[in-house]
Amino acid sequence: MSEIIEVLRATPFFKGLTDEQFGVVVKACEQRSYPKGTVVINEKGDSDGMYIIVSGEVDVVRGGKLIAQLKENDFFGELALLKSKSRSATVQVTSDNLAAIFLPVTTFNYIKFGLAIEVLDEITRRIEENCR
Repeated sequence: MSEIIEVLRATPFFKGLTDEQFGVVVKACEQRSYPKGTVVINEKGDSDGMYIIVSGEVDVVRGGKLIAQLKENDFFGELALLKSKSRSATVQVTSDNLAAIFLPVTTFNYIKFGLAIEVLDEITRRIEENCR
């Protein structure tokens, strides 16, 4: 549990949460592990939650084209949660193992109005990068 708290506190995505909201997030998060080659999310798939990378690396692919490589402290899956649409990319594990924290969409919906402006800035930056 302390590892989840430490990782979440270091993630800009959660800076605008009240103590109550942060407590709900911590309780709802799950630690997950995936071996190399695992597809964590599929492009056009249903949005069930977001992931924060604790250790390991993933490739983010859209339409067969590599658009990002993510590593420790990066997160993915958040765009579909904000838009309530299907996944915009496929994410596949490229390291020997991926350790991640998973936040379910239901919890995300509870906290999304408490998110700080910095989070929205980060999401906007990601969208702009992905559109290039």
